[in-house]
Amino acid sequence: MMEDRSFSVGRVFGRGFGVMGHNVLLVFGSALLLLGAPLTLLNQATLPQRTLWMSKDPLTGLLAGMLVTLPLALVLRALVQACLVHAAVADGEGRRAGLGECLGVVIRRFVPLICVAILFALGDVVGVALLLVPGLLFTVTYAVVIPVVVAEPVGIFEAFGRASDLTRGARWKVLGLWLVVFILAWFWQALGRVIVIATFGWQGQTVSSLPGTLSEITVTTIAAGFVGAMMTGLYVELRNWKDGPAPERLSEIFE
Repeated sequence: MMEDRSFSVGRVFGRGFGVMGHNVLLVFGSALLLLGAPLTLLNQATLPQRTLWMSKDPLTGLLAGMLVTLPLALVLRALVQACLVHAAVADGEGRRAGLGECLGVVIRRFVPLICVAILFALGDVVGVALLLVPGLLFTVTYAVVIPVVVAEPVGIFEAFGRASDLTRGARWKVLGLWLVVFILAWFWQALGRVIVIATFGWQGQTVSSLPGTLSEITVTTIAAGFVGAMMTGLYVELRNWKDGPAPERLSEIFE
């Protein structure tokens, strides 16, 4: 039977759920340690200043708040993504990678990973600031740049070129997938806040309260794990579509 080398959104979801199913503790443990807890604490620390900005000028306050939290959120998400990419590679080799092993990969690739994450965050923020369409185009074109810089022996700027090559020819599908994934993540976060409000009232929903803090950490962690797993599935699907399966080549960087 001829190998199916088409790009399939369905397989992306299958791969993403496979990453979560085989590595539950790793997926959500890394999301908790690297994104859920630190991002919530950042929101707590900057809440008074952001509230002050919003009271003076809602639009300026919203943009200023995004400039404070969005770049760091994207960088933290990159660290989670790095862990999950390695977990997916290990899973393809028939084994499970522990959290310590995945964090070791993050440390070894830390400098290029952070550089790429910052450049991606800046490009994303600038694109959104200009207009929504340029921001979406940038995000879709370089959607898998973080997995590339972690899993392939390329430099910082080469990673962007490689990511662009991988998404070329499938960007409408990648856009649709990206929208579905982030809408689901947003819906989950909104549902979590509604549950907290129904249980503890409006006061319990504030990030400065203990229920609000714990719920924010929980929903952010689960959303980050889900998004990271799906983006990892997207990378593997795009790579197999363009290059064919090659787990042995991917694993070389972790030797």
